[in-house]
Amino acid sequence: MAAPTRAKKRLGDHLARLRDSAGRSLAQTAKELKTSDSTISRYESGHVLPNWASVAALCASYDASDEDRDTAARLWENASDEPRRACAYPQARPRRSARSSAPSSKPTRCAPFSRWSCPA
Repeated sequence: MAAPTRAKKRLGDHLARLRDSAGRSLAQTAKELKTSDSTISRYESGHVLPNWASVAALCASYDASDEDRDTAARLWENASDEPRRACAYPQARPRRSARSSAPSSKPTRCAPFSRWSCPA
């Protein structure tokens, strides 16, 4: 799972505040939008950046004010403009086995692009 960024976290916090002020639970919101409560939770925690249609649907579901919708739009634009995080190991090299000086066959771990290899 991708790590939350500051911009995604700010958007998620805003969406959580809107949900709380509407008096809705994660389950109620998920049922209305025909998604899972874990999806809504990932949006609110900043682990996943929702697409704009999802943000607009959440705002409509919460009967958000124009000011709150504008804030959500600004926060979403900031989060979507944020550059992707670079490889966690920018100079990744194959691991060396403890028994030999030859590189092991298992690639060095990188994030967030893939589980076991850096992007080319």
